[in-house]
Amino acid sequence: MGIGDHHHWHSSSYVDDWIDGATSHDEQRRPVLHQAARLLPFAAEAPVRVLDLGSGYGEFSAQVLGLFPRASVCLADYSVPMLERAKQRLVGFGDRVEFRVCDLRDPAWTTQVGGVFDAVVSSLTIHNLGEPVAIRRAFVDVAGLLCPGGCFFDLDLVLDARFAPATSALGELYARGAPSHHFGPDTDEHHHELDPNVVVPTLEDHLCWLREAGFVEVDCVWKQFSEVFLCGFRSS
Repeated sequence: MGIGDHHHWHSSSYVDDWIDGATSHDEQRRPVLHQAARLLPFAAEAPVRVLDLGSGYGEFSAQVLGLFPRASVCLADYSVPMLERAKQRLVGFGDRVEFRVCDLRDPAWTTQVGGVFDAVVSSLTIHNLGEPVAIRRAFVDVAGLLCPGGCFFDLDLVLDARFAPATSALGELYARGAPSHHFGPDTDEHHHELDPNVVVPTLEDHLCWLREAGFVEVDCVWKQFSEVFLCGFRSS
């Protein structure tokens, strides 16, 4: 993988260190996740089923569970140590949560999460797939897990402008703005290195791929430098 392959998600010590770094950003990150969860188009008491894709230690899931007291959430992650931390964090929600290990690069991953879902949410996950073909396939897979009218909320990084030539106007702009990133430790520009053989997808690419996957009313509803909030709805 050209981007994101520096992570060691199967290492408990690495995951502990990553979570320590991520939680240090919680004061800035949690309100973003809370706002995204609040925008899910469901009545407060609706018994909805939500998939948290690349759930990490469970912060996005916690926001959904707190706002929708009859919701259930399936946390899916590639990292067993991450899911163990999420289990500890969400123990108070009892049988409203379930945990599944899956790898988005495995074509069979959708069979491992037990769809169908009313919504899929994700944060800081899909960009780690790196290659455009893998991201496109992930969007298709997500669309296939949603019920008619279901929605996909993807809070992630779009890395294209951060790899603009440093002497370009955009490169200089992002260099000045990069310290404002607040999703988590991955937002530090030093955490991603560009493989010159990888074509880095743009924001426009992501929106196009969501539409190709079958989503309607697709948009980037929020953007701050490389941080984006993408959404799409399945047709009813």
